[in-house]
Amino acid sequence: MNKQTAILIFANSGKKTLHSKRISDYEFFNIIDTKTLEVVKKTGLPFFHFSEDQQIGFSFGERFSNAIASVFEKGYQNIITIGNDIPNLNTKILNKAEKHLENKSHVLGPSTDGGFYLMGFQQRDFNKEEFASLPWETKRLKQSFIDVLASKNLNFSFLETLTDIDASADIDAVLKSSRFLNKFLKSLLSKLTAFSKHFITPNRTVYKIHCISYLFNKGSPFLLHI
Repeated sequence: MNKQTAILIFANSGKKTLHSKRISDYEFFNIIDTKTLEVVKKTGLPFFHFSEDQQIGFSFGERFSNAIASVFEKGYQNIITIGNDIPNLNTKILNKAEKHLENKSHVLGPSTDGGFYLMGFQQRDFNKEEFASLPWETKRLKQSFIDVLASKNLNFSFLETLTDIDASADIDAVLKSSRFLNKFLKSLLSKLTAFSKHFITPNRTVYKIHCISYLFNKGSPFLLHI
């Protein structure tokens, strides 16, 4: 195996996350899925996609930790994990994450909601049970994970902070830092903003890609590219 680092896209399919049949939502999911894959492919790293069909476990933490462990079992020494709800993610950020891992440093991409849009791990330091027990989907996640790394004297580095799309209020934040968005995606986000101002309160969830609960979904990991 030439590459020591793999990328894990841990994200439910857009079809599973739709809360309505508005065509703009469906277009958004398709476009951002495609954009995420394009960004990942440009890194040249092998990558795997775990959608709801491949995830195993009851809680989000269990499903996420099982997916990471499954990729490590294939022989990779480092894993970069991302979702598919980060419009401003780009190849430069992923390449920077790889370099940090190669330099023996765990890497974290903080999101504006108190979580992470990217987490990079080294196989030798990954503890599946401990990782699954973190306070996922809460504002305590970021500090809790940093405390775990610090307690073990592990090196870690931060990437730039980005906004993932969890609620209508996030759309404006993404548009204000939209230098990496293509014109069509920017236009689509603008339309969703207009819709949310009329029908959705600012902090109400519009769509949630990688933290929706699906019970005990089984399947084999899907290698997308080597």
